[in-house]
Amino acid sequence: MRKSLFRRMAALALSLLVGVSLSAQQKVTISGVVTDDQNEPMIAAGVVQKGTTNGTVTDLDGNFTLTVPAGSIIEFSSVGYVSQEYVATKTATITIKMETDTQMIEETVVVGYGVQKKSDVTGAISQVKSEDIQNRTITSPVQALGGKTAGVQTFASSARPGASPAIRVRGISSNNDANPLYVVDGRITSDISGIDPNDIESMEVLKDGASAAIYGAEAGNGVVMITTRKGKGDGKISYSYQLSSQSLGKTPKVMNSEEFIQFYMEKGNITLKDVYSKWDQKTNTDWLKESYENSLMHHHNLTFSAGNDRGNLYISGSYLSNDGMFKGKADVYDRITGMVNGSWKFKPWLEVTTNNQVEYYKARSVSEGSDYGSAVLAALQLDPMTPAYYTPENLPTFMQDYLDEGKVLLQDEKGNYYGISQFNISENVHPLVQRDRAYSISKGFNLNGSTAISPPVWVIASVPATPTAIPTIIIIMKVTPSSTI
Repeated sequence: MRKSLFRRMAALALSLLVGVSLSAQQKVTISGVVTDDQNEPMIAAGVVQKGTTNGTVTDLDGNFTLTVPAGSIIEFSSVGYVSQEYVATKTATITIKMETDTQMIEETVVVGYGVQKKSDVTGAISQVKSEDIQNRTITSPVQALGGKTAGVQTFASSARPGASPAIRVRGISSNNDANPLYVVDGRITSDISGIDPNDIESMEVLKDGASAAIYGAEAGNGVVMITTRKGKGDGKISYSYQLSSQSLGKTPKVMNSEEFIQFYMEKGNITLKDVYSKWDQKTNTDWLKESYENSLMHHHNLTFSAGNDRGNLYISGSYLSNDGMFKGKADVYDRITGMVNGSWKFKPWLEVTTNNQVEYYKARSVSEGSDYGSAVLAALQLDPMTPAYYTPENLPTFMQDYLDEGKVLLQDEKGNYYGISQFNISENVHPLVQRDRAYSISKGFNLNGSTAISPPVWVIASVPATPTAIPTIIIIMKVTPSSTI
């Protein structure tokens, strides 16, 4: 009796052990689709049993199938996305939605053909982000690079309104040009001054010689790549206004009347008789103060941004009015810019994208950079013994003689006569007279951009295996017909 009971208990224990072993080895099949945060299928996303090499990748439609032991953890991963995990307890069909890894995106930079981690290319690339541009008094993208990019030099050859600094990345190359190549949203352009800084998402400067491998000899002086803003969110209208005051930061120290007289008497240009007969012994004109004044710059910007899983739209318009520091309205710069960035999927197989910028500008500037007829040089060279203005009742004899001879003398808006020097030291005359008689006016209209229709036609070509039994290679190409204007 006891032996029979013992045998029954032993058989029961053995059956329980076998059941547990079978349960531990039970397999489950997990299938489904992996999508991104826009609900688009993700191609070649990794699907791996955690801690093992058992895995697969998603196909062209984001589908996958993987068999694992029950209770295993399946890990889903893709570059630029946060990894997701799923516990496989039973056979099931699931949908995994991947979320963008914003931290990784912030640490990537645009490098010609695509993006790379910034840590991998720090020595070759400098980057300026949109937050680096905000709250700065800049009117062109080139100014945004100043002081923000290591190894990149910006030179301002003029302070006139609308003037854009020059960029030097690696000096002058063998193509006899010192300017870098500009690439805006993948398009090569010769000028970026018409892009409003508020419309820029990021700027990258490719500084090493490898950039020439992508763009050829034109990239010998480096490449400045600009990525403009794209639409996002439910629809947002934003307006910003910037008011800036401008003044001369530092001016050259010039001679006063006593120093001027002593210097030119030693040179023999003037005599003591000239001094007593042509100077009132008290006039000491600072021509820089008479020629320059504080001025204002107004910058308006209006944008609309929206985006969803089917498309996005970003529209912006800006108006810039910059009144230069030279007295009067002789150096002004007015600019109107607009940009449209958009894409829309009419069908899963049909998408239309557009990226266009438009600019209209009008500028007037005083003469500069010349030995003769330069208003700026006149403010530095004219003698301080000459008054800036004479009232009609206080004209010196030689100027009254000019009027009596029928000659016309220039006056300001108050009716005062501009002072005329009796010390012929240089070819320049009163700076404000130079302002009105020697100036340049320029205006223009620029339109550049592209519009493309992109049906994603996938062509699969099979390369036959060779007689030496090399495995067949599957080549996947995306053919994208497009038109550019």
